[in-house]
Amino acid sequence: MRGSWLWPLLAAATGCNCARAPVVEPAPGAAVVAPAPAESVAARTARLRAEAQEAFAATRDRQGLEAALAAWKRVAPLGPEDHLVLAEAHWLQGAHFAATPADAAAAFAEGARQAEEAMALGAPAFATARATGASFDAAIESLDGAATQGLRWFVRNQLGWAVATGRGTVVAERPTLEVAIARLERAGELGLDAEAALLRGELLAALPLAAGGDREASVASIEKALALVADASMQLRAALAWKGDEARRLALLEACAAAASEAPASALASTRAKSLLR
Repeated sequence: MRGSWLWPLLAAATGCNCARAPVVEPAPGAAVVAPAPAESVAARTARLRAEAQEAFAATRDRQGLEAALAAWKRVAPLGPEDHLVLAEAHWLQGAHFAATPADAAAAFAEGARQAEEAMALGAPAFATARATGASFDAAIESLDGAATQGLRWFVRNQLGWAVATGRGTVVAERPTLEVAIARLERAGELGLDAEAALLRGELLAALPLAAGGDREASVASIEKALALVADASMQLRAALAWKGDEARRLALLEACAAAASEAPASALASTRAKSLLR
């Protein structure tokens, strides 16, 4: 055929391989495996959330907490409950594993931010109030139900940040902290009355005497909290803020050290108390 001598040259020049790959037919009776369906966004989020929750529940030391935080960073989008866990995780980071006051302040600041995100997602009225320029003190009045739990973690982190930053910051933040604690006291049906009492005791202990600090009132408020809830985490916080007699402080640390709990906050508190008693 005319020009047939050109095909070998063209094939060589273009690198064309005109040979067809053999078609492999499945063996008779062999099962045909269909490709796995792509994971939906919702399914992926649920899987990553479950992995993060498992990692956080297993937290017993710094490495465990860092692994849990890394796992939560892979979850998207985050819901109100996710932000609450992150607020707690960053509080634990600042309270137990900060190498310097600056590190503690950074962890607490992020915890407070996560808590405010939880409140904004859980209470649209709070988010709207903040977006339209309302003060934090005014906006928290719109919190209700579970969204008020975000305020609990906001106050705990904000107080931790203020203490880590210095007494002057505690004095400056006192008005907002007192308004928030009073709001928690009015949410007693959510079981936040013990938390509010302990926070008030911690605040009074952290304030300089000249700026409203009151040792006796602090001790009374802490004892009120412990009469309601005396888990290891609260016992350690009480001991660290304690301004009363030394025997009572040591008793709180010993009770905390002896406690056995599966909750990360209490487990970490027990370990910390043991180190303080050495």
